[in-house]
Amino acid sequence: MLREVLARFGIEFDGAALQAAVGGLQNLALAAAAAAAAITIGLLVALRDLTVEMAEFGDEAAKTARQLGISGDELLRWRFAAERSGVEAQSLTNGLRRLQRNIVDAGEGVDTAVRAFTDLGVNFRDAEGGFREIEDILPELADGFARLESDTQRSARAQQLFGRSGAELLPFFEGGSEGLQELSDRFDELTGGGFGNFFENAEAAQDAMADWELATTAVKATLATELLPVLTATVTAVSDLVGFFNSATRNTRPFRAILIALAVTLGSIAGTLFAIMLPALIAVLPFWGAIALAIAVVVFALDELLTLFSGGDSLIGRLIDEMFGVGASARFVEMVTRAWEDFVNFLVREGIPLIQRVGRELIALWPRVRPVLRAIGRALVSTFQFLVALPGRVQKLVARVTALFNSLRDRITAIVNQIRGVVSSVTETVQGVAGFFGIDVAGGEGPGMTAPGARVSPERRGGDTVVEQSNDITINGTDLSPEELQRTIVNSLEESRQRALRVAERALTTVAG
Repeated sequence: MLREVLARFGIEFDGAALQAAVGGLQNLALAAAAAAAAITIGLLVALRDLTVEMAEFGDEAAKTARQLGISGDELLRWRFAAERSGVEAQSLTNGLRRLQRNIVDAGEGVDTAVRAFTDLGVNFRDAEGGFREIEDILPELADGFARLESDTQRSARAQQLFGRSGAELLPFFEGGSEGLQELSDRFDELTGGGFGNFFENAEAAQDAMADWELATTAVKATLATELLPVLTATVTAVSDLVGFFNSATRNTRPFRAILIALAVTLGSIAGTLFAIMLPALIAVLPFWGAIALAIAVVVFALDELLTLFSGGDSLIGRLIDEMFGVGASARFVEMVTRAWEDFVNFLVREGIPLIQRVGRELIALWPRVRPVLRAIGRALVSTFQFLVALPGRVQKLVARVTALFNSLRDRITAIVNQIRGVVSSVTETVQGVAGFFGIDVAGGEGPGMTAPGARVSPERRGGDTVVEQSNDITINGTDLSPEELQRTIVNSLEESRQRALRVAERALTTVAG
């Protein structure tokens, strides 16, 4: 339709380009939709894994905290402080379990437990005579360890109170109660004061997943109950068939015949396939040969390097000794080993603390970055929605342009028809004026008009018509001088022009409206 409208105005239009553009936009929208679907599925899978992981984490923390007689928030608080001090969370948990038993032993009068608390200046009972909570005792223990004079004393007391994990927990107490308080305050800053109902929800979710596993196991057991007799009967029948076959073929060699027949059949098939695929194998043999050679070279090089660094006799070591002298390979191995150890030590001393600092900075930066990421996400969603709706909008635009051209064509056609009417009216007016004057518009004279300069006389002389010369013109029996005739024609033409202008003005007003 659009091509036909433009063709009426002499404009060439290639609709294939527009269709290709629309098709490209549609393909782009489909690709964007597929990408969005893949991203959504990936996010859902990641969200599911995250939920399961956090449910297991929260359930373990809640149950461990309940065993220690503390809250889940407190357990994670001390685990955070331990990890910041380079102590493993499991070592802290084991140590706290042993500390809890020592508090009870000290209350029951066990001498070693009482002496351990006394040497550190820590009271294990509260003002009412009951046992103090672990979270109240830990800061005082940290100050008690700081007051001891030697590392040996600190290690001995730590092992008495925390068992085998005692020596590992000493970095946890290095900063004293102030250091633990700083880490506790940092924990509150990062978590907003705690985890709220997380532990209750995690335990509920883990219990629900346990219920689900039990329910699915019950369904599987029910299904297996129906299938196991069938499976048992099938296995029994097959076993009986195999036994019958063994009995029937006793003292014979059936398997040899079967294997020979199978080998001949497979050999025939392999030979046929090899004959068919031989040209293709020849074509790809250099490529795969190069790949196999490269793999062999890499494996050989790795084996040589492993042999060299393990102190064995290797071709690379011999080559280094030949080039740089005997013992050069050993020095090279020693230099590389020392460089690697220095790098590992650097990572332990500098790299890990740097990563921890960067992590803390990222955590502190997260509240400011989160709104930006949300804005970017909204922008991506808006862009995706725009791309999805773009083909429809382009089609609507094409439809509107087509309708505009159709309306323009109709208006131009109406103007042309109006002009034709004006021309026809003018033509009729001119014909009327010519008829009024007795003029034949085809080029002849009207019946009521006599040409100027001649007059027909009714008199005849000798059978001839006598023509008298005159300057007057007779029209419909009226004699007009040339000046009167000119004024009459001018007035008639002016009236016709005014009438044509009024008709054209009405036509244009109609089109504009």
